[in-house]
Amino acid sequence: MMSKNLSTITTLLFSAGLLGLSATAIANEDPTPLELVTANPQGTLVNPFDPTDPEIAKEGHQIFMETGCNGCHGGTGGGGMGPPLSNQRWVYGDEPDTLFRLVTLGTQTLQENGYSRIASEKVKAPMPPQASGGIVIIESSERLWKIITWIQSLHQEKDNG
Repeated sequence: MMSKNLSTITTLLFSAGLLGLSATAIANEDPTPLELVTANPQGTLVNPFDPTDPEIAKEGHQIFMETGCNGCHGGTGGGGMGPPLSNQRWVYGDEPDTLFRLVTLGTQTLQENGYSRIASEKVKAPMPPQASGGIVIIESSERLWKIITWIQSLHQEKDNG
């Protein structure tokens, strides 16, 4: 019986490796943002939430406020010390994968991972990591995706309005 369980676990871990998932990400239904970033190649992260869903966007805005994102980006995402999130100028691009990695890793590590600025904004400081490093502000991938959903919803409103 022990041999069969070990075989099953080995098969799952091997399959996870082929899918780009870590053993930790499999064991945890809501991996940390850093676990998700580490386990998946650049360009493969997909937001599981629909940016047109007003309930998820509202929840994302609440998390944005709770975690202090408004301190740099303003309460409505209009900017401040950090760049605005509500305009069409995306410093590193508007792909959900890029946004997730930017918030998780911060600008310095994002650049070290090969990302380049494609636009400029007036900012007073680089984006610090919010889900890696010494202090983890956003502890779950689900919460970070909801924040990103809210940010994307700001652009849905402009595109439709």
